[in-house]
Amino acid sequence: NTMTKDLTNIINIIEKNIQYLKNCLDLTEAHITWGSRSIKKKYSNIKVTLTNKMREQLIDKINYENMLQS
Repeated sequence: NTMTKDLTNIINIIEKNIQYLKNCLDLTEAHITWGSRSIKKKYSNIKVTLTNKMREQLIDKINYENMLQS
């Protein structure tokens, strides 16, 4: 089924996005831990953005997986 194949591809892309965002968060955490005060502030703001994007991707993944199971 083409729809199943498309949904599977979308889920795979989302999983790659999530992994990329996790890597970005790891790097951001390092800057927050070891950076100067201004760097910590800058990367704390970036962390909020990355966390929100990851949350969106996780919700998308759940929604697409539910569609796949329907």
